[in-house]
Amino acid sequence: MAIAIRHPFKVLASAIVFAIAVGIAYGKAGLGMEFFPDVDPSRFTVNVRSHGDLSIYEKDALMQQVESRLLGHASVDSVYTRTGGSGMIGTLQFSVVDWQNREPVKHIIEEMREHVQDLPGIEVEFKTEGAGPPSENDLEIQVTGNNHDAMQDAILQVKQWLSSQAAFTNLSDSGDKEGIDWQINIDRDDAARFGSDATLVGNTVQFVTNGLNVGDFLPDDTDDEVDILVRYPEDKRDIGRFDELRVKTIYGMVPITNFSSITPAPKQNTINRTGGKRVLEIYADMAEGYNLSLELPNVTAAIEGMRFAEGTEVQIKGQNEDQNKSMVFLQYAFLMAIA
Repeated sequence: MAIAIRHPFKVLASAIVFAIAVGIAYGKAGLGMEFFPDVDPSRFTVNVRSHGDLSIYEKDALMQQVESRLLGHASVDSVYTRTGGSGMIGTLQFSVVDWQNREPVKHIIEEMREHVQDLPGIEVEFKTEGAGPPSENDLEIQVTGNNHDAMQDAILQVKQWLSSQAAFTNLSDSGDKEGIDWQINIDRDDAARFGSDATLVGNTVQFVTNGLNVGDFLPDDTDDEVDILVRYPEDKRDIGRFDELRVKTIYGMVPITNFSSITPAPKQNTINRTGGKRVLEIYADMAEGYNLSLELPNVTAAIEGMRFAEGTEVQIKGQNEDQNKSMVFLQYAFLMAIA
């Protein structure tokens, strides 16, 4: 201690050199960086997805199949199930018992994953709570451009490579999904001759779909208003009955096919833009035992080796971006502390 007091600058310089040497040695070891270590969570979520157009009752039937495979685990305390949601069939939220009375959550998830992996036509994604910045997915890859078909091709290339790597799981994307939208084509001149217009046609078609909103009602036992919808009986609510519809005009009931028709078209998803360019995203999580910082060089090299159409750009986002920002902040904080 006496020697350190007599040579303070040497001690400070030695400490700085030692700290830098530790950082360099850790980097050379190739162990990767992890700002927020994994902790055993008290709950986890199961997201169920499928492509195509499904009614709420079909979605609920699929959710019941998943529930029947996952319920009854000894380590589960409670389960909340919600059918429906944006881009998914439904969600199950599991709360587990106290950590002293169960196995780790990652082992519970492994067991449940085996129970549902043979269910056809659906994708089951297991998500746990993570510490640190609120990034929903460990890896997000952003595809930008103006040519939609070229962007879809880029998504397929990147997802195909990611699916071949054991380090990544829970793959999904915001690209187009299979589905059908029915388009109503109206000949306005013919409609006008029959005393009709686009509004009358739209209102009539709603009778065989979701129903025509004619008002609202406030029940005595709630503060929220309830819509009043008018539609045909269930056995007559079918788009196949379009040809049988009649539109009420000033000339009486006129067949809707006199001036309109329906055609199927590919389902259109939500269009997102950043800086004037359309954006599609690919999402992935890290499999158990893998570190994102160690896998990023492989991802970057794979993307650089792919051939994309001119004007299509692919960038890595997600948790990596959050970690880079945190690292820059910590570097400045370290320098300020030394100063």
